[in-house]
Amino acid sequence: TSPKVAKKVIDSGADKVTANTHVLKSPELISDIAYSLGSQAIVVSIDAKKIKNNQYEVFSFSKVKPIYKDVILWSKKCEELGAGEIFLNSVDNDGMRIGYDNELLLNVSSNLSIPLIACGGVGSFSDFSEGTILGGASAVSASNIFHHIEHSSIIAKANLMQKHQNIRMEINPSYNEFWFDESGRPINKNYL
Repeated sequence: TSPKVAKKVIDSGADKVTANTHVLKSPELISDIAYSLGSQAIVVSIDAKKIKNNQYEVFSFSKVKPIYKDVILWSKKCEELGAGEIFLNSVDNDGMRIGYDNELLLNVSSNLSIPLIACGGVGSFSDFSEGTILGGASAVSASNIFHHIEHSSIIAKANLMQKHQNIRMEINPSYNEFWFDESGRPINKNYL
């Protein structure tokens, strides 16, 4: 990644670029991209792993040793260098379907003034609102859950709406006649 590559991506229609390993090796790339394209264009992706009680370290792709010793310090440094957002993935929870690591999210989000996007661990649709409410994330992301349940993006948004979270809706579905089972699937009350 370089400002030149980032500009090509933006010129091709993307709103933002995300960087992880390259900025760990060369943190000045964050400032270079922010300077040339604006802070809103650079999202720094961080893979964090819990080491002990309340301590998390930053790992890079396929590395077994931490690259940066403290996830809070690295996040703050990224913000200072001009990152517009942090995309934070829990290595421990990723793919486990046990929910976000809300402790990690809260530790990082409470130390930043830029938006934090939660990633890693969604197993039910209620995990989305927990990531914003308990973890303090500005936004949430997931992958696997959307591959296994029909109409899952609408269900995810409906669950967030029920928890009074601010979301963007293309349509306004009504789920007043539904309740949600333990997997977050809507079930019509009239058919029980």
